[in-house]
Amino acid sequence: MLTGKVSAEKITKTILTVTFILIGFGFSGCREHRIDGHGVRWWIRELENEDKGIRSKAAINLGHLRDKRAVEPLIEALRDCYDAGELTCIVRGLISIGTPAVKSLIEVIDDSMPWVRRNAAYALGEIKDTSAVEALCKALESTDIWVRRRAAESLGKIKDLRAVDPLIVALTDEDLEVRRNTVMALRLIKDNRSTLPLTAMLNEGDEKIRIRTAQALGLIRDSQAVPYLIDALKDKAQGVRKEAAAALVSIGDQSAVEPLIDVLNNDEEWRVRLASAVSLGKLGDERAIEHLIQALKDSDRRVILSATDALNTLCEPEEDLGSDYEVWCEWWEKNKSRF
Repeated sequence: MLTGKVSAEKITKTILTVTFILIGFGFSGCREHRIDGHGVRWWIRELENEDKGIRSKAAINLGHLRDKRAVEPLIEALRDCYDAGELTCIVRGLISIGTPAVKSLIEVIDDSMPWVRRNAAYALGEIKDTSAVEALCKALESTDIWVRRRAAESLGKIKDLRAVDPLIVALTDEDLEVRRNTVMALRLIKDNRSTLPLTAMLNEGDEKIRIRTAQALGLIRDSQAVPYLIDALKDKAQGVRKEAAAALVSIGDQSAVEPLIDVLNNDEEWRVRLASAVSLGKLGDERAIEHLIQALKDSDRRVILSATDALNTLCEPEEDLGSDYEVWCEWWEKNKSRF
């Protein structure tokens, strides 16, 4: 009985001790997070401070605290804000809170105030929550070009396949920047449904769009794009020709070999000839060997080095032949029967 009594007293003492500790210090799981000694409620109140700097700091700190109670106050602060720097802080705060802010941001994506809806579309892309896809797709039809721009950009960041068809429609948007962002979004999503619609963008008047389109087609790797990319090897812009060559090797279609050889032999820009040499080395077709040997006489050292790398990849000589044209010609005469 004595033992039982002692045990009961010890248990009682332990319970009291733990209780005092919890009262004194708080449950760690329930204790409110604080910044500079202040919690969420404090920083929410500071959103209405007369000092712009303090309001901006409050918005940033509320983002760090990541408490859903701050979402609506930050949305209201967004509506009332007319300063670009402070606006940036508010948006950063909402982005940092993340998923709990998505529903409220969706609700204001068609707000009457332009800076609210534009920043909402932007923030949803930074948060990357797929529940925003439907709202962003609808925003592609907004009368506000900035909302359409941000919506296309954000859909690319989220990379949800539901956005592909609405983005394909947006390829014909009247605004150049919307079309640019749309091509970039489809490039990030990488879905075959966009292949043929994208090939039409290789005829766009804007060079950036043509470059991004070639890059997108290279990432999608759909052989339907090959004839269009071969045509793009003759584009007036060297950046487009270079990206078209890179895209063709990404797709890996051997029908690109002869057009790439023609580029290697005749293109006036060294960057394009270099891209062609690299592509021919990666495609691994022996038809390129003699032309790559001829490229060892190129006027640009960088093209010569790329041709050398391609030759080493294709031929695998037993010894290092360097970049000497005569040495490679001699080696080829002795070994071409192997190929």
